[in-house]
Amino acid sequence: MSCYFRHIGDIFQAAGVDPQGEKRKELDRIIHQFLGIEYKSCPETWKKLKEEVIPYPDKKNQLIELLRASS
Repeated sequence: MSCYFRHIGDIFQAAGVDPQGEKRKELDRIIHQFLGIEYKSCPETWKKLKEEVIPYPDKKNQLIELLRASS
C-alpha cells in the first residue's frame, strides 16, 4: 500500500498532513480517487502522479488542497 508516499513528501508537507499512522489509508484512498484509479493499485497511481500531477502546478495544487481539506 502507498508505495509512492516516499516520493511525494513535499505534497504532504504543503498540505500539512502527516502520511503516517491512522491517516495513511485515508490519504491513499483520497489520492486514488483524485486520480480516478481503483484503490490499491500502487504502481498505476505512482505512474499517473509522475506523469499527470507532479509536473503541473495547477494539478499538484488541486491535490494539495484536497489533502489539506481531509485533515
